[in-house]
Amino acid sequence: MRRSSLEHIGPPPREPGPWFPRWLAGSLAIGTLALLAGAAWLYKTQQAEVQRQAESQLEAVAAFKVGQIADWRANQLAEARELAEGPGLIEGVAQWLARPRPEADSDILTRFRSRQQHYGYTDVVLLDPSGAARLSLSGRLAPAHSEWTAALVLAASERRCVLTDLQAEPEAPTPHLAAVAPLFADQGRSAELVGGVALLSDARQFLYPTIQAWPTLSATAETLLVRRDGDGVLFLSDLRHRSDVALKLRIPLADRRVPAVRAVLGEVGVVRGPDYRGVDALAALKAIPGTPWYLVAKVDAAEALSAWRDRSALILALVLAFVASASAAASHMWRRSAAVHFRRLSQRERELRESEEHFRLLFEQASEAIFLCDSGGHYLDVNLAACQLLGYKRDELLGRTALDFVEPEEAPRLAQEIARLEGGAVVRSEWRCQTKNGSSFRAEIAARQLPDGRLQAFAHDISASSRPGEALREKERVLTESQRIAHIGSWVLHADGRRFWTDETYRLYGVSPDTFIPDGEAVLTLIHPEDRPAMRAWIDACWAGEAPGELQLRVVLPDGSIRFLSGRGELRRDAGRPAYLTGTAQDVTGRKRAEEALRTSEERFHAYVEQASDPLLVH
Repeated sequence: MRRSSLEHIGPPPREPGPWFPRWLAGSLAIGTLALLAGAAWLYKTQQAEVQRQAESQLEAVAAFKVGQIADWRANQLAEARELAEGPGLIEGVAQWLARPRPEADSDILTRFRSRQQHYGYTDVVLLDPSGAARLSLSGRLAPAHSEWTAALVLAASERRCVLTDLQAEPEAPTPHLAAVAPLFADQGRSAELVGGVALLSDARQFLYPTIQAWPTLSATAETLLVRRDGDGVLFLSDLRHRSDVALKLRIPLADRRVPAVRAVLGEVGVVRGPDYRGVDALAALKAIPGTPWYLVAKVDAAEALSAWRDRSALILALVLAFVASASAAASHMWRRSAAVHFRRLSQRERELRESEEHFRLLFEQASEAIFLCDSGGHYLDVNLAACQLLGYKRDELLGRTALDFVEPEEAPRLAQEIARLEGGAVVRSEWRCQTKNGSSFRAEIAARQLPDGRLQAFAHDISASSRPGEALREKERVLTESQRIAHIGSWVLHADGRRFWTDETYRLYGVSPDTFIPDGEAVLTLIHPEDRPAMRAWIDACWAGEAPGELQLRVVLPDGSIRFLSGRGELRRDAGRPAYLTGTAQDVTGRKRAEEALRTSEERFHAYVEQASDPLLVH
């Protein structure tokens, strides 16, 4: 209760300082404590959630890798069984083992080589009943191999194909395994064992890349393949952080903190402990069914759990000070990003329009008659030279086909010639044609199928030509120039490995025809390592007569830059010559980069919108 001024004794009291309500101070204190408690709770929940997500991802990756390895092993056994059950192989092997002959060698090796070419085996070996190598594609004939002998004994006793363990020897230092199939004289239970076949697979061609591939971007994540080896753990696969250690690196079983040790001791699930480098890691442990192998999918704990520390710090900072500024920054960045995005779209549209005008000018001013058709041969576009050659206006030609202009007796082979165009190969032929006024002339036509399925043809009147060689060279020059302008190269691959590349194909791969020979291994060095398995599978599919569709891969140029190529191909079987592959390659780097730029812009926009609308940020 305030006192009266009459009750003051001495000098008057000083004026009180700024008044601050106690209830407001209490509310602020309680709010601060609540905020700190909420931040601590959020810190813990985020930690638990991020760790749960990391463990779930590791479990999923481990299960997926185990499935891939199991499928690969099953395929190896199936391919060995398929070879062993091939018609006539057992009889031929039995006769050859009884009396080796050069002509029998060739027949058996032809079967082996076909299997090697289609499935990528490093070697195929014929074994006698004791397990000794008697005949092989590589020509290496070592004495009886203990692994093969044991595998053949097991395969013969159980009458099934068997896979050996991963191994490396002085004569074959690269880690590999073999699928061993027994060969019996007949199907009875008491049938005599004639011998066996061993299909050797280089682990670094499929098994190791399959193990090492990680489905998401990560600086430390990797998958290991291990097994118990006496009183230690043997690492069967290459490691991300150490090179050339497969079948060489061992860790003693005494260190039971290491996830790899815990795996071979029978532990499953997600564990935490120091890895082979001594770095704290989270790891998912699984056994590979039917093998002594164990799979360890691991990631450094610092990386796996970094998200919860960064997220919690960001949330606390935003809650305390930066809600308004973050919203303003997000709005500003969105407007700025949108402006940049639309400027880029405008620039790409302008460049596309200029490119189209450039090609239209080349198309119209070409001295050669040029026809652009759909897959059925209907004219979609023609140039002025084509109109002058046939005597029609452009509108009169559009929608019509070559059947309307060739002599009637030439019509039956037109469908056959169109079918030959599939795959992008250039087909040249001569035709008797008619103009609008009924006059006849003889034309030489060079045609090809474009990557989008349309047909392109160049026609030249050769009725009065006295220099057919010069006319042919001019057509080839026009076709080569068209491929250069369109960034499309052509190639041919023969069964014996010989390749033919056009000049534009060499340019697309960034090499010179004077210094580069496009054999199989040399071409692989130009391909990005991650795309090589896809390229091998695509080539195998083409050789199998399938239609694998478009292949997109990355080419590493000599300066280290990356170029994206799109390819198509098919198997050709022309009369009187062996089967071969033919196809095209097109530079799609600009399109890929435009798509990536657009996707990045959209992802940033969505990220800013989600961040601005996150209920944790506006609490």
